Amino acid sequence: MLALVGISVESTELDDVSKQLSRLAPIEQLYRAKGESNMFALISVAGVQELRDFLENQILRISAVKNTVTSVLLHSYMGPKGDR
Repeated sequence: MLALVGISVESTELDDVSKQLSRLAPIEQLYRAKGESNMFALISVAGVQELRDFLENQILRISAVKNTVTSVLLHSYMGPKGDR
């Protein structure tokens, strides 16, 4: 199961949080963004319970993370451009 997680982080802590997040196994890709969320993570987990546990017990325990918004990805119409 894939999920796209928007992560709101205190702006002064972006570099530190990105280092912490990049060490977490379920995160396959990590991006900095401008908008409602200032980071996005593509997460691969076995199911809903594992996703919930990962969000609650790892991402949301990082002190500079203010909140997350999660979307479960249902179908891929196109993968990364390098996969073509």
